[in-house]
Amino acid sequence: MVSALQKIADTISHIITKDSIDRSTKKSLKEVLSFIQEENEKERLREAKLKVIVEESAIIRSDMVDIYNALKKQLDSIQDTSNATLTSLDKLLKDTESIAATTKDLTGKVGKIMDTADKIATDTLKYWDTVLSRPMQALRANADPKVLGDLDHKARQILVELFSTKGDITFGKSLTDLATKANEAIGEIVDIRKPKDIKVEMLFKTH
Repeated sequence: MVSALQKIADTISHIITKDSIDRSTKKSLKEVLSFIQEENEKERLREAKLKVIVEESAIIRSDMVDIYNALKKQLDSIQDTSNATLTSLDKLLKDTESIAATTKDLTGKVGKIMDTADKIATDTLKYWDTVLSRPMQALRANADPKVLGDLDHKARQILVELFSTKGDITFGKSLTDLATKANEAIGEIVDIRKPKDIKVEMLFKTH
């Protein structure tokens, strides 16, 4: 599109070249034409700069949009990670509370089991003491000697599971051989807590 100044410049150029005018007027018109041309050049340069600015602005705007989209994507990812973390923490907290409640319940049950075990042990010891307790002297005087002997034997009786490294069969040996072997083993024991003159007087085999 031709500007107004350009139209004026074209008209002045036509007057200078076509019309007969005096020298002074022609000179003035040429000065005006030169001014117009300078202004047109300045306008052209301004338009070129403006075009460059617009193009650069478009590039900057495009870059800003890309940066915004990249930042938004990262922020969305961070938000998703935060939400997932909060969900995991909430689940972990609930699991921890559940474990604590279960542990408390188990602790109570273990305490009851321990109390029951202690009671069983106490009752067992009382029963054992009763079984091993000797009859009162008044009863012993009137009791059958064989019965008293059996009671004495049971009071000192122990059950031993024999194992031979030689691989021989224990049930194939006589009671005398077993008693001899047992006393030999007792004699080899070295311990300050070992009772004196301890030996096996009688034994029998059982499956």
